[in-house]
Amino acid sequence: MQLASEIGETNIQGQLEEILGVSLSQEVNTDNTFVYVIVLGKERIPILIMQFKKEIGEDGCDPSIQCGLSMRQLWIQPERKSMREKCCCPTLLLAGGGPWLGVLGAVFTDKIIVQRLTDMMWIGHSSTYEDGRLYRLTQTLVALREAVHSLKESYEDVHQHVTPYKRDLSNPNKPHPRFFPYPTSFTENHTSITIKFKYLKPLQKSPRCVTFLAQTDDNSLVVVKFVDRYGREVHEFLAKEGYAPKLHYCGSLPLQLVQPQPASTSPIPGLSFGPLQMVVMDYVEPLSEDLPATARPQIEEILKKMHKEGYVFGDLREPNIIFNKNKIQLIDFDWAGVPTTWRFKITFLTISES
Repeated sequence: MQLASEIGETNIQGQLEEILGVSLSQEVNTDNTFVYVIVLGKERIPILIMQFKKEIGEDGCDPSIQCGLSMRQLWIQPERKSMREKCCCPTLLLAGGGPWLGVLGAVFTDKIIVQRLTDMMWIGHSSTYEDGRLYRLTQTLVALREAVHSLKESYEDVHQHVTPYKRDLSNPNKPHPRFFPYPTSFTENHTSITIKFKYLKPLQKSPRCVTFLAQTDDNSLVVVKFVDRYGREVHEFLAKEGYAPKLHYCGSLPLQLVQPQPASTSPIPGLSFGPLQMVVMDYVEPLSEDLPATARPQIEEILKKMHKEGYVFGDLREPNIIFNKNKIQLIDFDWAGVPTTWRFKITFLTISES
């Protein structure tokens, strides 16, 4: 059985090397994980990590989880410190067992973050007519091949042009830049002016946090948020009335090929199939965590104005209400819009409970 397993792994390894145009080596300290590395100076940079089992669940572990652990083990090595101080160490992962294969991606921020880019794809033969499935599988592997070579070029560029991050001894708690998302600029609404910014900190302690405090080049504080849908029209309407922070940008991420689509184009209300969007607005410092007695009538007035325009605000909770300069402002317009095209997310209960 062991010999058969070794033959199977060798065949898979050889076929993937040919398809992806890489040469996989076996790392001795990562549970027989196969790795595609590139040599940059004195560093061996892992770009693609493959963990393939005879069958899923062999040895009592999930190969996709083992891939993530192997990625962590490879990147925490002292000889890779220089590259760790330059970027978030993006790495592609390939995991599978038996006739199943999945593609994952991982980065190293303040923790290892692994995202499944595909489901576990069936790579065996199961029917006489399988052109459609095989075509989709081929598309995935071709995309992976292109991603591997793009990642290689990216690391070469980082190696040549990016200097390692030097920690500020006067501010030892300052977060490393790799802890934050990659976009660091936006185009101001209704202009062609590009505004650059740097992240200061996440605005929530939760690992699910997608909202950050940032500072622009002119020292203005802004909130940068990443969403899969956003009630831009509602936000802009309330901002004109002074009931929401000024909205500077709402749109696609830099280098994003697929553009976000309006909620009204979704084939199923309440589901978002579009790519991530970036939202940038003024940062408003609340005067107090507790809302004053005058807050309720102000909120009622805001809702009346919204309803008159045909809008709803689906997430009216205290964390989304700010009291500043004797005036109430609303934030978080993910669930705001026209009732016929906006619904609560499928994961609403899970999000609320967390």
